[in-house]
Amino acid sequence: MTFKIVLIAGAGTMGCGIAELMALSGFEVQLWDHQPHILGRSSAAIEKSLRKQTAIGRITEEKFDE
Repeated sequence: MTFKIVLIAGAGTMGCGIAELMALSGFEVQLWDHQPHILGRSSAAIEKSLRKQTAIGRITEEKFDE
């Protein structure tokens, strides 16, 4: 059995980090939090982190777009 979708419960700092790593590893990620307004902030934090990694050459633009 292989997993393709990962659900992260909790969109705080740790949940964002786990979600980012899972997405970079090729999984579809669903992020959930009991306070839905946090999800927008979490999404922005993940995007900011990925942009930094792209800028320093750690990941490619292609990987960022995925």
